[in-house]
Amino acid sequence: MTTVCVKNAAMRLDVVITETFPDDPPSIYIAGKGVDLFLKNPHVEETGKICTISESAAIDANFPVELFRYSVDAAIEILTNEIEQDFLDEFTSYWSRSQGTGKREFLVVDPPSEFGATATAAICGAKVLIGASYDSIRQWAEHSGDKLNDIGKPRICHVVSFGSPLLPKDFPGTINDLRTLLKANSADQADLLDRHLCESNEYLALLFVQRTPHGDALAGILTKGYSLSQDHTLSDGFRLGHVPQKLLFARATTKLEKGLLERANAQRVDHEWIHTRGGVGAELSGASVCVIGCGSLGSYVAHLLAKAGIGRLTLIDPQLMEWANVGRHLLGASDVGASKAEAIRKRIQLDHPHLSIRAILRDWRAWAKESDDPFGGFDLVVSTIADWRHERSLNLLARSLPFPPVVFGWMEPFALAGHALTVTGGGGCLECGMNGFGQFEDRVLVLDNATLKKEPGGCAYYQEYGPLRLVPCATLVAEAAVKAMNAPLDSSEIATIIGDLGLLSDCVGRVSKAWEMKLTPQLAEQIIIQKWSINPICPLCSA
Repeated sequence: MTTVCVKNAAMRLDVVITETFPDDPPSIYIAGKGVDLFLKNPHVEETGKICTISESAAIDANFPVELFRYSVDAAIEILTNEIEQDFLDEFTSYWSRSQGTGKREFLVVDPPSEFGATATAAICGAKVLIGASYDSIRQWAEHSGDKLNDIGKPRICHVVSFGSPLLPKDFPGTINDLRTLLKANSADQADLLDRHLCESNEYLALLFVQRTPHGDALAGILTKGYSLSQDHTLSDGFRLGHVPQKLLFARATTKLEKGLLERANAQRVDHEWIHTRGGVGAELSGASVCVIGCGSLGSYVAHLLAKAGIGRLTLIDPQLMEWANVGRHLLGASDVGASKAEAIRKRIQLDHPHLSIRAILRDWRAWAKESDDPFGGFDLVVSTIADWRHERSLNLLARSLPFPPVVFGWMEPFALAGHALTVTGGGGCLECGMNGFGQFEDRVLVLDNATLKKEPGGCAYYQEYGPLRLVPCATLVAEAAVKAMNAPLDSSEIATIIGDLGLLSDCVGRVSKAWEMKLTPQLAEQIIIQKWSINPICPLCSA
């Protein structure tokens, strides 16, 4: 405990040092009524704790005495100089902390830029979903696992714009506060609120959109209508529904002071916000990609494409998840026995309700026969089957019809090398680089022994590789797919990733002579991109 002088007055501080000091700085609390400064000083929490050093700040634990002194001095500085700008810079934090517990949360499923003066709202349990339309709200809710029967009916949401964030002293605590705030900001919005309070007893959502240098800060308000014009207790001396509005609200002051007003945290969950935080994705919201093959490589490719922001994904695979797949597949033990395509669809859809994911649980060839132009609605096709019988047919189809670009992805033994071949109309096709048995002619690795292993007692064969080498190969394929959509290629190209070649000694192999000249021996991992030219003897391209 220590007493300090703040604004010519004595104030006692409790300085708490825990067993993790000096790796963690002291915690400093205002003794007595420090909690009274919450939302008045931007660095004082509900408990009276003063935020002297942020959680993410680096500190030098070699100087514990100096750290102690700095913390106390910083507390005095904070109490002496209340920096109002901090309230504005971190508005969302103070708004959510001021709303109390057990409140609802607003989830904004469409970009706020698509809203006018109003949007659509629907209450779904503890969530209030805000969207440009009721259809987009229901689609998002259904994709996130909510039952459509639990989604409330469409309601109006008033969208209120402010030139800058509100200060805590301006946060509305009652319906009367809200009316005063809206009148000072927008007469039209104030009139809309008053009309709702007079004519309806339904919930009304308001979304505050507040301009900051870093973008729009959002906040939610939920209030109930009171059908004031039909309230007999307020109509003394007038016929019901004919009380002058100014008098009606004067009579309803006490009722509105006690009325329901919930401040709610508001989070953007729309495509634009989710994916631009990763630096890419907004421009891919309308893209449609078909992924054929949802095995170990394809499962991770599909997951990465969803993360990249592909708006519509179609996953095609007829196989079921097996125990042997668990060690190197996106799915795990809980999905054994389920369709790979459907299980991946469910997982991606629940994690990304703003996307549209479809699963086709069939051999792609049987599915494609049902349409004259089965791939016409896609911007890109990705094949990770690595089965010549399947991919030769796909390659032939791509050369026979107007077809979107195709990215073929495969790995060499032990996943020490992986390839992503992007085939376009202006270059070579898959068969240009394969022999008659579908073996890649320009392989990176030359191995002395056969690498396929047979399952004990079974008829299936498999390659040995683990997820640590698999994931870089999946990233290569996904990057090739995104590149092909963002910057369409004039001709085909192949991207190759080569891992740690020091592991070759474990599998009795070497790098082919052609690739020895292309690689830098000192590098543990390399990516090389090359043009994929037409082979003069390719039966598809030479004609």
